[in-house]
Amino acid sequence: KIVGSVLRPRPLAEKARIIARFADDVLNLFKERQIIPLVDQVFPLEDVCKAHQMMESSEHFGKLVLQVDQTQDVQ
Repeated sequence: KIVGSVLRPRPLAEKARIIARFADDVLNLFKERQIIPLVDQVFPLEDVCKAHQMMESSEHFGKLVLQVDQTQDVQ
């Protein structure tokens, strides 16, 4: 069963509980490779416009990933 929800109108304390439960219940499934996201394409951060165009045109099947260069300083 798949259930969706919108968190925006919920109180902050409730959002925190939902996120904590998600972390407990779901993140381990990713770590254990029981859930594997389907990645269509990986873009360097400089190609963010290209990635956004692809997303808007619905030319992808799966996730579009922006790769951030870990060597750059964060300001």
